[in-house]
Amino acid sequence: MVKAILRHFTVFRDNNRVAVITYSTDVHPEHWNSIANPSLSKCALMQTLNEIPYIAGWTNTGGALVRAGEILASSTRSGITRVVITLTDGQPNRGPDAGTSASSLRSAYGATLFAL
Repeated sequence: MVKAILRHFTVFRDNNRVAVITYSTDVHPEHWNSIANPSLSKCALMQTLNEIPYIAGWTNTGGALVRAGEILASSTRSGITRVVITLTDGQPNRGPDAGTSASSLRSAYGATLFAL
């Protein structure tokens, strides 16, 4: 599903930048972050997606959203639209409250959030 979504975006230093975070019981280090390294290409991103392992566990959506905020805070670009797309297997049952974390992203960064 992530690949299907990203096919519609240009990922390059002067366009969209992407970070991919995985989470289960814990939030795992991002597998991809063109925000921190804008020279990364969309082709490399699509290949990386094939290599991300599934990690079973609880659903720590709030923790993943907190990490997304940390990544957004590291961006020095101004005048851009910030979007967070969250893929989840259902009801959050670990970590910080997902609703509170989502509200923080909207208020602190003006982020638009989508949950699938």
